[in-house]
Amino acid sequence: MTRGRAAHLALCAALWVGCLCASEIDGHHYLSDIKQLTSARMKGRASGSPELDRAAHFIAKEFRKAGLKPLVRESFFQPFPISVSSAIGSRNLASYKLDGTSTELKLGEGFNPFSFSASASAKGELVFAGYGITAPEYNYDDYSGIDVRGKIVVLLRHEPQEFDSSSVFEGRVYTEHSQLFSKALNARAHGAIAIVYVNDTANHGSDVLEKFISLPGPADAGIPFVQIASEHVEKWFLSAGHNFRAIQE
Repeated sequence: MTRGRAAHLALCAALWVGCLCASEIDGHHYLSDIKQLTSARMKGRASGSPELDRAAHFIAKEFRKAGLKPLVRESFFQPFPISVSSAIGSRNLASYKLDGTSTELKLGEGFNPFSFSASASAKGELVFAGYGITAPEYNYDDYSGIDVRGKIVVLLRHEPQEFDSSSVFEGRVYTEHSQLFSKALNARAHGAIAIVYVNDTANHGSDVLEKFISLPGPADAGIPFVQIASEHVEKWFLSAGHNFRAIQE
């Protein structure tokens, strides 16, 4: 784990520029700052890198020169946790029991964990909660009337009506609610102990598992989060007397 410090600074910069009139902005000074932040010395400013810290300190220095005051205590820096290097452990496994028969899934084919998944085990009943979205601003809640406390929640990828330009969501543009980490936090907030994530094959056709990515990303979501191949989830629904594809449609 490492600490990132750029988000707060970027917000302050936007507010600072937004308060200035066009006649007050020095184009040469502005360009000079851009060149400094995009120079080879900054190397792209990747999360957790020395270059990101160097850029953050440069911006903080410019804030002080401009006479700005920190919003928090005496510092322009506001730390937050991120994951910068993740790897799949040697003991990853997933299995389920259906109608008395146990099935063990193969890593990379039947299931894959996500880099922000908690390093923990979970065992319990499965509860389907649609897309796993709670969006008061759209008067939408997949968890309405569903109790997932102490259970493993099964969630669909993406969000409702994604191909409908008149959708109450954003239509063809995904909202923040479609993001994996948002779904993880929402499931945890509703008391779920783990998440099974599955492709919405009725809308997208293919059922390719997302590859494990070790690039910088969100920190530990607090609960296990794995993607499972749709063919297995379809069997669960069929055993319960439902057609998974029909539900998606």
